[in-house]
Amino acid sequence: MKQTAWNKDCPRCRLFTAMMPCPRCAHEFQNRRPAAEMTGEERAVEMQTWDHAVIDFGDIHQRIEELVGRSVWTHEMGSNGWPRLLEEARTWKHPDDLLAHVLTTAEEAAPGKVIPVIVGD
Repeated sequence: MKQTAWNKDCPRCRLFTAMMPCPRCAHEFQNRRPAAEMTGEERAVEMQTWDHAVIDFGDIHQRIEELVGRSVWTHEMGSNGWPRLLEEARTWKHPDDLLAHVLTTAEEAAPGKVIPVIVGD
């Protein structure tokens, strides 16, 4: 995780820090429990705490995928998709048709926009 100037309270842990990532959040992130050892409710609660953490987005994205139990597209992390992701973190039950799911959530994120789809062989 690279560090840059921050100089304000971390919205997750409320620690005043001059560095980004927040040292407390970064420490907790590095020492997180494996998602497979957690209950569904623990996964959902943890996922909500990382929503406001001041650490690298790639690290947050990776952890959300671990907690949800599948690959997560970034547009799903918006406000429309968040409740569904929390439910998947709780249950580890995923959409049967992921292509249809990604198209539906993309349409919700950008209504009326053209959504190019490339499907490999």
